[in-house]
Amino acid sequence: MEPDSKRKVSRGRGAQALLTTLAVGLATLVGSAPSEAVATAQPVTAGAAKAAPVKSSVQKIELGRGALASQGRSTTDEGVRADSFATDEIDTDPFSVAAVTWDADSARPGMEILLRTRSGGRWSGWSELHDDGHAPDPGSAEDASARRGTDPVLAPDSDAVDIEVKSPRGGAPAGFELVLVNPGTSTADATTTTTTAAAPSAGTQPAATSAEAENSELKKPPIFWRSQWGADESIREPGPPEYGRVRGMFVHHTAGSNWYSRSDVPRLIRGIYAYHVNGRGWRDIGYNFLIDRFGRIWEGRYGGPARAVVGAHTANYNGNSFGAAAMGSLGSVSPTSALLSAYKRLIAWKFALSGVNPTGRVAYPGQKTLPTISAHRDTKATECPGARLYAQLGNIRSGTKAIMDSTAQSSSLSMILNSQVAVGRRIYGRVRWRTPSWRDVSGWVNLQRRSSSWVHVRQVTVDDGVSWTALTPGGSGTYRVVVDHSSDPLNVEYSGSDLHSVRAWSTASSFRMSGPYRIELGDLARLQISWHMGDQPVTGRAILQKRSGSSWDNIREASIVNGSGVLSFRPGATNVWRLRATSASPSNTPLSHPKGTTDEVLIDVVA
Repeated sequence: MEPDSKRKVSRGRGAQALLTTLAVGLATLVGSAPSEAVATAQPVTAGAAKAAPVKSSVQKIELGRGALASQGRSTTDEGVRADSFATDEIDTDPFSVAAVTWDADSARPGMEILLRTRSGGRWSGWSELHDDGHAPDPGSAEDASARRGTDPVLAPDSDAVDIEVKSPRGGAPAGFELVLVNPGTSTADATTTTTTAAAPSAGTQPAATSAEAENSELKKPPIFWRSQWGADESIREPGPPEYGRVRGMFVHHTAGSNWYSRSDVPRLIRGIYAYHVNGRGWRDIGYNFLIDRFGRIWEGRYGGPARAVVGAHTANYNGNSFGAAAMGSLGSVSPTSALLSAYKRLIAWKFALSGVNPTGRVAYPGQKTLPTISAHRDTKATECPGARLYAQLGNIRSGTKAIMDSTAQSSSLSMILNSQVAVGRRIYGRVRWRTPSWRDVSGWVNLQRRSSSWVHVRQVTVDDGVSWTALTPGGSGTYRVVVDHSSDPLNVEYSGSDLHSVRAWSTASSFRMSGPYRIELGDLARLQISWHMGDQPVTGRAILQKRSGSSWDNIREASIVNGSGVLSFRPGATNVWRLRATSASPSNTPLSHPKGTTDEVLIDVVA
């Protein structure tokens, strides 16, 4: 359909269009929340302007039966026959973002919407739009008032719109509505042209958790904060954000112009924000981050970039992921190298905080199992994020992994293991895995025994930096643990533990001590003692000893009567303990080491 074949309709006239202009309100930034703990890790731009909250206006034009004229039957891009409808060219107040919404319970599967805009007297090409699939998770409080809709079309400085609709299943859905946003202007729009983001001002972000603050400096890219694009904090839903987990992420794009200027970006984000809140009924902007074609990263949904803020970008997946949208339409236009680089740096930082493997897969609860870096179209039938950007997902995954690998943290892996035991008896070892900053590491290590080469014994799972393993030596030997791979954080260097020699012997004497393997600091440890010579119980005395480097310290004396005894004491710290016999009856009971010494007991004291 040619542009000049359409009759122009002024705003508020013809096609029974109802125009509602919503003042989105001048905001004052909410100043009660503490500043984010990681803010000082951001480079600061000298003289960077702070954008004031900006008033936006939203035009809503009802596209009912009178506004959409039948164009007969046509065929969608999927080859499906459909009813076709079109508006006249509609003159409007100035706007920079356009989209279409409808009632959530009025779905039209397969519906295609073609939209074009006019700027400076020139009409744009047609943007093909669909139900974008962006939504809060079903059943959430945010979902209750949400509307369905299309991606927002970026159309700076436009003043007219033209729409065609192809619907395979009847006419337009109920509540069909055109939403146009004029994001206003800000003194900072023209000054946020640097590639370096300023630190947020105090009181604009929730505090990061201690774990996030500890790891926030790892590969954190410059991020432009909400205050820098002029977010009107009064229009979002008040109260604390909802937090989930980061187990993966989704790549998105918006739609419309790819040729915006640097100074256009803040107001385009304000337009998307106003559309999501006032057009879709969401609590805030749906994306966690937005990335422009210049490679600049912008904070989206409120709650702190380091936090696992639940967005409204990928329905059914929001609580376990974050979403980052490329600004523009990337179906036939390739993403810039700067945009791809920004994706890699952002994902590497976010994944490092949560221990996510950029080349792994994640089973989303009740949903699909997908690569940890996926696109919106992997979850449903949608074009998002465009064919050209989707083709770059492999590049983004490998580039993210390269960044994470190049900035690996060192780690220390240690093991405490009994050094002597009777043949056939079980001994226990405790594995400890930490970074130099004392962050606990989770993952998998391999227990090995030295022969002519190192022989695998078993794999040990380490959770939150600690694990226990047991073995029953068939003879004396040397053991170690080596890293298989880590899961949290991912970027740790792999190394092996110290070597541990275990001496095992055979004896007719059975001198044993057992007790708790883990106690709280200050609690009493009760050790059970059993001592027999063949079938005959032994009565005697022994000294409790504590390992001190390569030697043993005498602690206290214990009595054993008729083959049994109990020894109670407070260990004070994690260590290895044993009993050394000093006297015994019957007289042929061995007293010398190792036969006159019990198996060692490792007691882990937890503060």
